[in-house]
Amino acid sequence: MKVLALVGLVEVACFSPTTVRGPTALRLRGRRRLTRGFSQIVDDVFEDETDAASWAWTRRTVGGLATLGVVETSYLTAQKVFGAGPTCAADCSSVLTGPYSSIGGVPVCALGLAAYATVVGLCCAPLLGSHLERRTRAPLVFVTAAMAAFSAWLVALLVLKLQAFCAFCFASAAMSWSNFALTQRAASGSSSSSSSSSQDAAGPALSGLVAASAMALATFYFVETGIALDEARQMVAVLSGETSLVAATKQQQDLRLAPPAVDTVSTPRTLRLARHLKLSGAKMYGAYWCSHCFAQKQAFGAEAAAELAYIECAEDGLNSQRAACQARGINGYPTWEIGGKLYPGEKSIAELEALSGLDATKPPSSPAGPGF
Repeated sequence: MKVLALVGLVEVACFSPTTVRGPTALRLRGRRRLTRGFSQIVDDVFEDETDAASWAWTRRTVGGLATLGVVETSYLTAQKVFGAGPTCAADCSSVLTGPYSSIGGVPVCALGLAAYATVVGLCCAPLLGSHLERRTRAPLVFVTAAMAAFSAWLVALLVLKLQAFCAFCFASAAMSWSNFALTQRAASGSSSSSSSSSQDAAGPALSGLVAASAMALATFYFVETGIALDEARQMVAVLSGETSLVAATKQQQDLRLAPPAVDTVSTPRTLRLARHLKLSGAKMYGAYWCSHCFAQKQAFGAEAAAELAYIECAEDGLNSQRAACQARGINGYPTWEIGGKLYPGEKSIAELEALSGLDATKPPSSPAGPGF
């Protein structure tokens, strides 16, 4: 088609209306207009085909990365909400369980799951109808821009404030940034080839960046306000003479970093097991924020749990023994050390009896009384 257009242009150039007069010149002018229009149509068709091919590749790539994001955030959401799995991972604790782990009571990982699912839906929308291909471009750019901006804030929070390493967080940020770069590249290509589609690039991207920045600032404000309120309560207690500044600060810190109190009742069986574990030198490695550690103690009951040799592994936990945990290579909580061997994961009472060599069917031995 382009060859025909070029032939028409050459023909018109050879018989320029400036050298030909009369009706012939009018016909040549008309033919030139038709040729130019025909050439423009051909160019538009080729540009549309190239644009569609570029967006099709972008949708496949972005959709694939977003699917990985759905899998990752689903796992993290299950860990956060349901405590899935027998152990709590040692990494990412400062992010997934700290004050910045939720926004308005909703876990950040759940918001990430919703965002990734939205991206997957927008990428697959043209499968439901070709008319959705162009309609979903701007929303796709908006969502990926918002995710990229929010991920940048989370990474800055990790590195500068929490000073923690979270492989899940960095992987999610890399996927978000890649998706934004891909959609922005496709949208910029559309806007350069067609002025009518310029809204596919700058507008939605800027809106997404602004929306994510506003959410990040709001989250930071409310979290920091909560911390400031705790500090204000300390000062009120000090000024009222109830306690000293050092004591108030330590008390508030202990409340935040101590494991939750066990409120279940121990049984003779769990008391016997706890004392047997203590006498045999068994240890339980855990973290104050770990739901599985709390569930393990709940299984023993309050009195029996107090008998256990508990090692706090969280770096910011109360009476932390982080160095001892690292020396033993503890990677998940709880981890039991029985007879010099490590047994990761939450265990049932029967499992712990078997691992420690306690025969539950044998009655407990009573101390020998005075002879007669």
